[in-house]
Amino acid sequence: MQASRLVFVFVKDAKPKRKVAIPVPDGYLWQEFLQQVKSKLRIPGVKDIFLAASGQRVTSLDELQDIDELCVVEAYHEKACAWGMTLESQHESREGTDMSQ
Repeated sequence: MQASRLVFVFVKDAKPKRKVAIPVPDGYLWQEFLQQVKSKLRIPGVKDIFLAASGQRVTSLDELQDIDELCVVEAYHEKACAWGMTLESQHESREGTDMSQ
């Protein structure tokens, strides 16, 4: 799968600051992206993701542009990762819901 976008992620308040590149192919799912973020940054979970430039919270891949820089708030325990699961549930429910009504 070829990446249509490439984003850069780093962990908020990490010392030293370490940025990694993550490819975002067409058809990629949000949960796949979160798994890639956790793997590349070597963190147990993701609590929040924000656009570094504006501070806007990112909740879906549709909000990402090529070469965006993302600040990741680490979740230190698996149970603290509810944001990712909640977000996935919200994303799935949006896909199955007609918002035009």
